[in-house]
Amino acid sequence: MSDIGHKAGTSKKNVTDFTRRTKEIPIATRDYYITRKYIIAIVVVAVVVVVVVVVAVVVVVVVVEVVVVA
Repeated sequence: MSDIGHKAGTSKKNVTDFTRRTKEIPIATRDYYITRKYIIAIVVVAVVVVVVVVVAVVVVVVVVEVVVVA
């Protein structure tokens, strides 16, 4: 008798765990999308920084060459 009750309690717990897990999935997906957005933003910023640095180096080199030649 108590064994049956124990089994019933276990199955009920499993259902609750499953429900909790199902509820957590959208949250995890949302977090994943947020992190992906942040990763994209970081990549974009990194690319912009690299481009700016490259342009700055090219400008400096050109200015130095012009000054040296002149």
